[in-house]
Amino acid sequence: MAENIKIRVCLASDLRRLQTHEPPNANIALVFLNRQDAGDIIYATAWIGDEPRGGAVLDFQTDPDPELKHLFVYPAYRGQGVGRALCEWIEGQARQAGHRAIRLGVDPDNRAAVGLYESLGYIPNGDVETTNYNYIGAHGETQYATETTSIYRKCLTQS
Repeated sequence: MAENIKIRVCLASDLRRLQTHEPPNANIALVFLNRQDAGDIIYATAWIGDEPRGGAVLDFQTDPDPELKHLFVYPAYRGQGVGRALCEWIEGQARQAGHRAIRLGVDPDNRAAVGLYESLGYIPNGDVETTNYNYIGAHGETQYATETTSIYRKCLTQS
């Protein structure tokens, strides 16, 4: 399946198709597209044929390294190489932009994600971050969440 996955920057013309995978009124893809237009991020989507299968963001507003954020694979496509392809593409974008490393935060209880990141060479740096935020739930209602993540880093240069 991995050979059929195409990763590319999201376009405004993708918005309607991406929004079909969001909770009502969440506007996740719209927010990411607007941030991409402002030059803050790269918003990437994995496609198989003409259907999106997941996405990720490369955030340049973190310091000192850019951050891989919001990696998501639609449930029916997990375990098929979509997440790995998105990570590798995002890493390539960070390298092209001249960065020597990339970071990410992951819920330490998300064993599948931790396993993926570690298999790609990400190493925990011992830092833990807690974030409070609002999001739109599955039925369009505003929800509040607290998320604790372990910070991982990957060197993008050859030793």
